[in-house]
Amino acid sequence: MGLPSPRAVAVTAIAVARVAWAADAPCPAPSAIAAELARLPESGALTLLQRSEVTAEGRTLRIVLRDGAGQVLGVREIEAPRDCGQRAAVAAVVLAAWAHTWEGPAVTVAPPAVPRRWAEVGLQGGAHHDGAGMAPGATVLAGLQLSGPLHAGAIAGFIAARQHDLGPGAVGYSLARAGAGVVYRAHPGATWIDAGLFPLIVRRQLTPRNLPAARGVALWAGALEARLRLGVTWRRIMPFVCGGVGRTFVRDRVTLEDVPEAAELSPWDFNVGIGLAVVLGGDNG
Repeated sequence: MGLPSPRAVAVTAIAVARVAWAADAPCPAPSAIAAELARLPESGALTLLQRSEVTAEGRTLRIVLRDGAGQVLGVREIEAPRDCGQRAAVAAVVLAAWAHTWEGPAVTVAPPAVPRRWAEVGLQGGAHHDGAGMAPGATVLAGLQLSGPLHAGAIAGFIAARQHDLGPGAVGYSLARAGAGVVYRAHPGATWIDAGLFPLIVRRQLTPRNLPAARGVALWAGALEARLRLGVTWRRIMPFVCGGVGRTFVRDRVTLEDVPEAAELSPWDFNVGIGLAVVLGGDNG
């Protein structure tokens, strides 16, 4: 058996080198995929394909879609045609169709808006009647929204002196009161209505009149008042009308040593009035 000629050896080496180069060359080649993509209709989504990857492993074509920052958006594997040109065409179509699903601006989900709490301050004036006499009064009020229709409220005010006969003279009595409670407010349209319940501390000042031997005294007591208001809102100004009823927890009796009769002061207070409040902060919702 003879040795092969040098020319035959050279031809064989060249053929082996070409086969090795063909085995190492990508199939499909990136340039071939780019050429196929260029034939497809223009789309802004194709900018996502700049850093994508297409590789073939046996009969499987693996396509990795990446964004401009190189983050992987997804991976797909499909059956690979035998011909490299067909692989390039299939890869281009899959990439273009897939890119359309990622097209469009990013959607930013804003956190839910947290409503701002609001407060109010105001002043009301009106008439108070305890079943025995009437007197004017004034009240300073404040409120703070807690949650939805629930509010915290505070009131402080005075009721001018009334008079009750006692023996040869009389006793005058005025009230100062303050307290805080819970208010429920509804907003039917441009108007609003609220109802509140207020535990109070009441200071009743007694002043003798035409009773030389008597002296004044202050009496303290607890009380409870229910209030109803109806108003309208104009920007941040809220005029309203109001009404309420209150009662002290004790009944005060005033006596003189030489007079058998006693002056019993009514524990009730019925009042009506008008007022004006101003909203501070929030949306008055």
